[in-house]
Amino acid sequence: MKREQLLELLAPYNPWWKITTDWRSNLPDYRRPIVDELLADIRDLPQVISITGPRRVGKTTAVRQAVGLLLDRGIASESIL
Repeated sequence: MKREQLLELLAPYNPWWKITTDWRSNLPDYRRPIVDELLADIRDLPQVISITGPRRVGKTTAVRQAVGLLLDRGIASESIL
């Protein structure tokens, strides 16, 4: 699979890759407590991190909040998958 094909396949799951996308508009104002742990794991662990749990407990919200914080810290959006 070529790089362009891979990026096209992954783009719908990474809305922060497009500047025009307002993907933060649906996030709550409060930060999920697990976000700080998630960011620490991203910083300290050299492998892929899997987030699991029951339905509707806030996994997607926590990941999107973490992505927002990474972007606010100056991490390039293309570096966040």
